[in-house]
Amino acid sequence: MSLQDYPHTVFNNALIDKVGDIGKVLGEFLDIQTAVIQTSLEKNFKVRDPGLLSNLFNAFITLEGTKRPLRKNQIAVAGMTDEQLDHCLDQLEKARILRFEDGVFELAHDTLALHISEKRSVDEVAFLEVIKMVRDRYSLYATTHTNLNNNELQLLRSFEGRLRKEKSLSEEEWDYVRKSNRAALRRRFVIGSIVLTIFMILAGFSFYSFRQRARAQQSEEAAVAAQKRAEETLRLFEAEQAQNAASQYAEHLAKGRVLMGQSEYLLAMQEFETALEFKEDGDEALELKAQCEKLTGQKGRFEQLITQGDNFYSQGDEFLINALERYQQARSLQYDNVLADSKITTVRGKLEGAFDKFRKNGDTFFRAGGFAYALQNYEQALRIKPNDTFLKGRIDECRLNLNQ
Repeated sequence: MSLQDYPHTVFNNALIDKVGDIGKVLGEFLDIQTAVIQTSLEKNFKVRDPGLLSNLFNAFITLEGTKRPLRKNQIAVAGMTDEQLDHCLDQLEKARILRFEDGVFELAHDTLALHISEKRSVDEVAFLEVIKMVRDRYSLYATTHTNLNNNELQLLRSFEGRLRKEKSLSEEEWDYVRKSNRAALRRRFVIGSIVLTIFMILAGFSFYSFRQRARAQQSEEAAVAAQKRAEETLRLFEAEQAQNAASQYAEHLAKGRVLMGQSEYLLAMQEFETALEFKEDGDEALELKAQCEKLTGQKGRFEQLITQGDNFYSQGDEFLINALERYQQARSLQYDNVLADSKITTVRGKLEGAFDKFRKNGDTFFRAGGFAYALQNYEQALRIKPNDTFLKGRIDECRLNLNQ
C-alpha cells in the first residue's frame, strides 16, 4: 500500500476544536500515565502512596513552575528506594514524559511542568521556598557576609530531614547553614553577656558612687564606658530587628504568591501590602501587588467613579446626590476606603446646607405663587431626604396648582 492509499487529512478549526487545547491534552495525558505508573508501583513493589510519584514529579520543576534538568545522582525522593526510582524513571521515559539526553533527565514539555506545578500543595511550595531562601542568601554571602537569622533557621529546621534525604542543598550550602547556626549561638551569647555585664557594671557603679563620693570622676568614666556598651547592645538589637524584618517580608511574600496561585488576588494584595510594611522598597512585592491590582480590575473602575463624583460635585448643589451615589459605588469596590469615605463625608457635610437652601427657596416661591420654581426646589430637596412627608405634600400642592 502506498501513501496515496491513505485518506487525506485536512486540519481545520473544527478538527482543532475537537482535539482541544494542547495544554489540556498534555495534562490529561500526564494524569493517565501517572495512574498507569502508580498501578505498576503497586503491582511490582506494593507501593500505595501516590505522594511518592508526586514528589518525583516535583523534583523536575522549579519554584516558578519551569523545567529543572537533573542527573541521576541528583534525584532523591523520601521513602522511594533506588529500585523503585529506576522503575519510575524508565516508565516515564517510555511514556515520553521524561527525556534522557547526555546523562540528564528532563520533562519533555514546558506545559507538563506547568501542569505539575498547579497541583503542588502548600507544603510543597513552602519546601521549595526554603530551598530558594537558602540558595539566595548563600549567593549573596560573599558580598554581604550576612548569615541566616533565627526565624529563617527555625523554618529550615522544619524541613531539614527532607532536605537532606532529597539532597536539595549542596555541601557548600549546608556549610553556610552550619555557619549561620554557629553565628546565631554566638550572637545570643554575646548579647546576653553584654547585657549581664552592663547590668553588673551599672549596679556596681551605683553602689560605689553612693559609698565613695570622693571618687566621682572615676565613677563618671565607668558610666561613659557603660553607655558605650549599651549603645553597642542597641546596635546589635537593631541589626537583629532588621533581620527579622527581612524574614517577615519573605514570609508574607511567600503567602501572597500562594494566594495568587489560588486566584485570591485581593487576599494576595493584602499579604504584599503587609510585606511592604517591613520593606517599603521591596521591588518584588510592589510588582506582584501591581499584578494583583491589574487582575482584579478594581483600580480603573474605582478611579472612574471617583472622577465622575468629582465632576458632579463641582457642578453645584443640584448634583450633590449624583456625586454621593458615585462615591458610594466606589466605596463598595473596597479598593481605597479612606479616599472614598473622605469624599462621602465631604458631600454629606454639604447636603444638609443644600437641603435647607432648596426647601427655603421652595417655600419662598410657593408663597409667591411661583409653583413651577417651587416644585423644582422641593424636588431637589426631596432627593436629599426622600422620606420627608412635608416636601411630598408641598410637591402635590404645586402640581395641583400647576394643573389648574
